[in-house]
Amino acid sequence: MFAVQKSLMNIIFILLFLTTPLRAFEVVEVEGQPLAAQANRVVEALDFLGSPMDKNTLDGLKKACEMRDATKIQQILDPLTLVNININPEARVKVSRGKAEASIQQNAYTPFLVKVVNEARVTSSLKVFSPQMGPVYSGGGAGKVPGAKDKFFHGEIFSAPPLMPTLGGLKVEYSILLVYSSESGMREVNLSFDVGQGTQDLGFRGEVPLLFRIRPAIEVKLKVLDENDRPTVGSFIFRDKAGHVFPSQIKRLAPDFFFQKQIYRPDGGTVLLPSGEYTMIFGRGPEYFQGSRKVVIPGK
Repeated sequence: MFAVQKSLMNIIFILLFLTTPLRAFEVVEVEGQPLAAQANRVVEALDFLGSPMDKNTLDGLKKACEMRDATKIQQILDPLTLVNININPEARVKVSRGKAEASIQQNAYTPFLVKVVNEARVTSSLKVFSPQMGPVYSGGGAGKVPGAKDKFFHGEIFSAPPLMPTLGGLKVEYSILLVYSSESGMREVNLSFDVGQGTQDLGFRGEVPLLFRIRPAIEVKLKVLDENDRPTVGSFIFRDKAGHVFPSQIKRLAPDFFFQKQIYRPDGGTVLLPSGEYTMIFGRGPEYFQGSRKVVIPGK
């Protein structure tokens, strides 16, 4: 009798194990070569967006990619994910909170990693939605919609080269989520994802609430003079200690351009920066020598 009960318990355990959905934040068995290639493109994209990985993380990831070590690649990248997405064999999307700190800058797009465990091997576009999401205005990001108090947020999946416009169909891959807020302070945002009509999981499992800490943007006025102390126009690059470029390169509008790290400002021009210490690289143009100095932006 005891043996029969034990056997039944084992069968029940196996059935529960088989029906438990795979969690996206766990290391998943996947071929190393395509995952390494995709991880290298993510590194290139983050660098292009002005938000490179720190040196220690980058060095470890480079070695893991050279070894085609899929387990190590995931162990390095998983702590950097803001959300984890599981697409089950029926193409239902389930979302969970990642380990990355939800800290962003006001009035600038911040990139975050998203881990996608694609059990259905779908090759559709990954889409993000939020009830707090407003349209992007000409000011460089999401603005408040008149009469819509909670429309302060914008988010989208970065799908330009070197990344792809759709999921690749690999069982594990990483996407980049661009996040923006027109407000500062602590703000909760509810994010949901899908890969096509009707693919959200049931019971609110296709969405996740996130509490963002949003650093306020500070308007900094620049004094720009030439060698004769006359007002002129200068080029500027602001980098924090981690090498991130400010203002964010993502979705810059004229006179600033997303494809170059420098911005141009006349004497009396302004730039929005979070408080902190920066290396400011400055000059007149590509044909001039550049200078460099440390600057500190105090908090409000």
